[in-house]
Amino acid sequence: MEPLTPPPTRLLPPSSIKATTAFTKAFALFGKRPGLFIGISLLSNAVLLIIGAVTVLAVAFIALITAAGSFDSLGRVSISSGKLAAGGLAAAVVLLISAFLYLAVTVKINGMLYVLAIETEATRRPTYRDLSRSTKGLFRRALPTIAFMTAAIVLSIVLFTAVLFGIGVSGLEGPTAGIALLITLIAISVIVTYVAIRWCFYLATLTLETGKGLNPLRRSWHLTKGAFWRVFGRLILFNIAVGIVWFIVTAALGMAFGAPMEETFGNNPATSGGAVTANILSTLLNILFAPLMACFMSILYLDERRRRNEEDPAPTAHVIDAPWQAETTQWGQPQGQRYGATTPEPAAETPQRYGQQSPTEEPRYGQRVETNNETSQRSDDDKNTGNTPPSAGN
Repeated sequence: MEPLTPPPTRLLPPSSIKATTAFTKAFALFGKRPGLFIGISLLSNAVLLIIGAVTVLAVAFIALITAAGSFDSLGRVSISSGKLAAGGLAAAVVLLISAFLYLAVTVKINGMLYVLAIETEATRRPTYRDLSRSTKGLFRRALPTIAFMTAAIVLSIVLFTAVLFGIGVSGLEGPTAGIALLITLIAISVIVTYVAIRWCFYLATLTLETGKGLNPLRRSWHLTKGAFWRVFGRLILFNIAVGIVWFIVTAALGMAFGAPMEETFGNNPATSGGAVTANILSTLLNILFAPLMACFMSILYLDERRRRNEEDPAPTAHVIDAPWQAETTQWGQPQGQRYGATTPEPAAETPQRYGQQSPTEEPRYGQRVETNNETSQRSDDDKNTGNTPPSAGN
C-alpha cells in the first residue's frame, strides 16, 4: 500500500513568535505566491493611476467649460458668480466620486492581499477569482467606518484650528507661542499614533471576520489591548528595515542609470536621470511594499489571536480542497476516507444458512422465496434437529 501524503506544514508555529521571526516569515510568506501578490498590487496601482488621470482630465474639462466665452476684449477672464458656482459644484462632485472610487479600490485590493496571505499561510492556494469572490461586498461593510473616520478627521481639523485661533487671540508672541504650538503638535501626534496602532488590525478584522458596522474597529482595539508597545515596536522596525532597503536599492540603481538618463533627459531637476530613476524605483518599490505589508500585518494578526488562545480565522476564499484534503480512493482505503481518519469497524454479519440468498439479493431463477411464517417454522425445525445443515447429496 502506497503511504498517503501528509498535509504540508504551516508557515507559522502554533505558539507566539518573536519580532525577528515575524520579519523572516513575512518575506517567506510573500515568496510562496510572489506572482499573485505582485499582480494584485500592480493591478491596484494601475487602476488608481487611471482614476487619477480621469479625475484630472475631468476637472480640467470643467474648468475649460466654465471659462469658455468669459474672456473680454483684453483677454481677461470675467466669470459670473452663478457660472463659477456651477463649475465649482461640478468639480466637487467629480472629486467626491474619485475619492469614493479610490477608497473602494484600496479596500478591495488590500482585502484580497490579506485573504491571500492568510490562505497561503494555511497551505491553501486560492486563485484570483477566489480572492475576488471572498472580498465581495467588503467596501459596503467598510462604509460605516469610513463615515466615522471622516467625521473624526473633520472634528480633529476643527479642534486644531480652534487651538491655533486660541493661541493667536491669547496674545502669545515669540518663543511662548512657538512652544505652545509645539506642545499642541506633539499632543496631536501622540494621540494619532496611539489610535492608529490600536486600529492597525482593522483591515484584517474587516476582511477575515464577520463583524459589521464599527465592530472591526472594536475587534482591532481588543486585539491590541495590552500589546501596544509590542505591535508599535514591530511596525517601527519593519518600516525602518524596508526604508533601509529602499534607500540602498535607490542609491545603487540611481548611480548605475543616472548618467545615461541625464544624457536623454538633460540636467533639468524635474527630468534629470536621478529624478526619473527615483520615480520609477519608488513606484516599483510601492508595488512590492503593499503585499509585504499585508503579509507582515497578517502574521502579527495571527500572532495576537494565538496569544489570546483564539482559533485561526475560518477559510474565506472558497478554495477547493488541496490534494491531501480531497477525498481519494487508494488500494485498501475505503471510499471518502481522508488523511488521518480512522477506518470504521465492519459490522458483524448475520449467520447465513447453506443455500440461502442474502436479504438484499434478488432470488435466482427457480428458487423459492420463503415467507416469514415459513422462515420461522424452518428455524424451529433447525433447533429441533441440532441445526445440522443438509448434506450435498440431499
